[in-house]
Amino acid sequence: MLKFALRELRYHPSRFAAVVIAVAISVGFMVAASGITATMQETTALQKTAYLSKSDVSFTIANPDGPAADSEQLSRELKSIDSVTGAEFLKAFPDATDFAGHSEFVNYFALPSEQFRWSTLTAGSWPANADEIVLGKTAVEAFRAKIGDLVTLTGIGKDFKLVGVSDDIVSMNTQTGYVTPQS
Repeated sequence: MLKFALRELRYHPSRFAAVVIAVAISVGFMVAASGITATMQETTALQKTAYLSKSDVSFTIANPDGPAADSEQLSRELKSIDSVTGAEFLKAFPDATDFAGHSEFVNYFALPSEQFRWSTLTAGSWPANADEIVLGKTAVEAFRAKIGDLVTLTGIGKDFKLVGVSDDIVSMNTQTGYVTPQS
């Protein structure tokens, strides 16, 4: 068998070269696909957990059959514990956002206090009024919007003035936005 392989290599080296090239291309493709997949997974994980980055402890209150939790009361009780330096409830909601005929899915957060804020501004200011909004840089680029433009949250059916741009983690799936807690 070895003699046959050596003879084949000697008389038809191009066949051997073609096999080596095909294997190299296949391995290169698999490495590239694996790298791209791992990068996408890591980026998605970072975006989905960014809001936890400034917290030591996080918990979710789920009481579908009972009365709604009094977040202010729970916050006061947590802050009364000696080792707790701060407690805050994060309010979030998803909504489709429209601007100039373009629509993006955005995860909105009620603007957390400075202590728990995981994002920074690249332009403008944080929302101060109930009709103001901050969007992540990639959302602003996708919309081709600028500070001062009005964007529409379609689920709420209300226009908000874009007052700032944040540096949130880029994701292919969703964008990030901020509104005031009163919104």
